[in-house]
Order: sequence, then C-alpha cells, then structure tokens
Amino acid sequence: MKHICQAVAAAYPEIKLYALLIDERPEEVTDFKRSVTAKVHASSSDESYAHYARVADNLLQTARRQAGEGQ
Repeated sequence: MKHICQAVAAAYPEIKLYALLIDERPEEVTDFKRSVTAKVHASSSDESYAHYARVADNLLQTARRQAGEGQ
C-alpha cells in the first residue's frame, strides 16, 4: 500500500491523498506515516472494533466534505 500511495502522489502531486490503516501495529503506522505524503488515518491493533469504525467514518466524512467543497 505504501508503494501505491507513493506512486499516486508522484503521478498526481496536486491531489489530497488519504490512507486508512485499520488493525495495524503501532510501529507499522509510524513507518507508514514516515514513508508517504498521504494524510494517514489509523487505528492500531490494540484498539476496539468500535474505534476502527469511528476512524473509518471520520475519514469518509472528511473526504466527502472536501469533495463537496471542490478540493
């Protein structure tokens, strides 16, 4: 997934790029954030399923709002 984010960022530097990581180890989240220019939203493996859903929903709402604003 890192390679996909890097490729999209290189091909389309003007877009806002988001990455959603669910059920990842905290050190994997840190590594991912350091490796890509995407805005990373993550929920690590030590968090509840309800938290996973909140993180995903928050990102979806953010993306919808920004798309609606033409960003």
